[in-house]
Amino acid sequence: MMKKVLLVVLCLMVAATVSFAQTSGPSNVAGYVKIVCGGDVYLTPYATPFGLPFKFWDVLSGVPQYGVTSTKPSDIVGDQAAAGTSATADKIMNQTSGEQAWRNSGSSNAWTDLLEDNSGMIPGCAFWYINKSGASRNLVLAGEVDNAGNYGTFSFAGPEVGSSVYATPYTWRDSRNVPVDSLTLLAQGFTGGTAATSDKLTDQSTGDQLMYRTDWAIPGWDYGGTGLPTDPFHYIVPGRAYWMINKHVDHDWNYTYVGVPVLPMRSNDYTGVVSGTSRSSHETSKGAVRAATSVKKTTTSKSSTKVKTNK
Repeated sequence: MMKKVLLVVLCLMVAATVSFAQTSGPSNVAGYVKIVCGGDVYLTPYATPFGLPFKFWDVLSGVPQYGVTSTKPSDIVGDQAAAGTSATADKIMNQTSGEQAWRNSGSSNAWTDLLEDNSGMIPGCAFWYINKSGASRNLVLAGEVDNAGNYGTFSFAGPEVGSSVYATPYTWRDSRNVPVDSLTLLAQGFTGGTAATSDKLTDQSTGDQLMYRTDWAIPGWDYGGTGLPTDPFHYIVPGRAYWMINKHVDHDWNYTYVGVPVLPMRSNDYTGVVSGTSRSSHETSKGAVRAATSVKKTTTSKSSTKVKTNK
């Protein structure tokens, strides 16, 4: 396993170095994030929410093909997911569409189902890792750092009169901890109000909520309920999934993340970047050890079977 890890990270570094040598601009940077996926509870599969913080590359025989982007679970997740049957295999599921993918142990562990064969793992969408194997496991995502946005516009629908369906899953493709003040939410349609009526951004992993309080003497962001600097929700975190909760009836609004050009460095557990020009060999080795993953691509088999899985 560790040999595969070192191979993947080395390929990412070589591609970054080659790109730097061929251009006069900044080098491409490879990054990784580790997501801890809980095991089942009393034989109930555990669903861990996550997003895609990087641009991912096509993988052939375990080697990332720099410059050839991919949205397939076989390239993004690789052989980290436990294979099995449709009933027993770990699954990746799109939170919005319900489309999923899994590794079929009866077809040489090939990835199958609609998320692999059809729609793909689209950046900006949120996903679940559905762990069927019992024990907690790590999901490590490794790819090219691309913090400029460029993955399209998402619509956040408002509820209809008498309806409570207004929460849309969303994630940011950014390798950094980005201050929520920098997300230009208000400028694009996020609407404030009281603690009960403001739109909300909710971290699916922690339950922390962000809202904009117009009922305060000086309107401003409420980062967790008390308005103090110690409130929990000041940053979006790479790899996490969120709910955008639209509280305003018939007020649909569109959002495009344009990226934040410069941010101060802020550490984050289980996250790192590896550059062919900015890291020493010692630092690179440490990053490789932490990124305990394999991204081996297998041959795809076709299947359209969909299995309903409860969160």
